Amino acid sequence: MVQRNKIFLSIFLSFLFSCSAFKAYFNTFYNAKKIFNEAEEAYKKNNYKLNPGIKQGYEKAIQKFLYVIKYYPQSPFIDDALYYIILSYIRLEEYDKAIKKFEEIVKYAPYSKFTLYAFDKLSENLIEKEKFEEFKYVYVLIK
Repeated sequence: MVQRNKIFLSIFLSFLFSCSAFKAYFNTFYNAKKIFNEAEEAYKKNNYKLNPGIKQGYEKAIQKFLYVIKYYPQSPFIDDALYYIILSYIRLEEYDKAIKKFEEIVKYAPYSKFTLYAFDKLSENLIEKEKFEEFKYVYVLIK
């Protein structure tokens, strides 16, 4: 009887810890996305122009998404996190960093819808900014 109670307690504690780890992970991702959405909304309201507050919002979102990637590498939301990081770097006009993250999303999630979304946004912005060499590189990556 005592042995069975120990087994039950062990299973219950494992379940409890896994739930709390998932909750911490999900909250981190949810908060990162919320910060990104707030920055995006402010960006649109500001006629698609950056100001220090909007820039800070995107930078904070990037840090939160990077945390998700670093501490939860087996997460099913890694491609989502990379996509939002890429969008944030595009908004900040840090195209080299956006391309580096695009390399990662192509490597880790080549068939994800977020990889295609990232390609669309990144290539659109690179062409608009007349960064044709960078666009060619991104195009070769996606092929």
